[in-house]
Amino acid sequence: MKARNLARKRFQSGAIIKNYVRSSGFENRISILSQSRKRILKLKVEKTDSAKKYLSQDNDVAKILNLVIKKIPDYFDSETLLVDFIEHPTECSSLLRINVVCNEPIEESLKKLWLFDDKWWLEFKSPGKDKVSVDVIARD
Repeated sequence: MKARNLARKRFQSGAIIKNYVRSSGFENRISILSQSRKRILKLKVEKTDSAKKYLSQDNDVAKILNLVIKKIPDYFDSETLLVDFIEHPTECSSLLRINVVCNEPIEESLKKLWLFDDKWWLEFKSPGKDKVSVDVIARD
């Protein structure tokens, strides 16, 4: 549910991938081969420095990220994930945001996100899941 709300807000504001990447400071690219029932997809995972630091400190969230990386090819045709860490000091909370970069129109991307939510994410139980959000971004 959290991922759906974030996706709606982001696309209503007209965010596009080029500006997002430029302003978020994504660097070091990591290529990971993910096995899918239909294909092998070379998935590029780009992490901000703050995300890398957070993942090195929170093993539960790092495990969730690895599981999400393995599941993404089952639902999306994306080749890129953008991983960012967001800290809300006023709310005393933090969030690891996993953005799936999609090539299709936003309506199709959101349908795939809802399928991902319904078929896997909502049923998935793990410590630290409340600190992770999976979202989609449309490539311009």
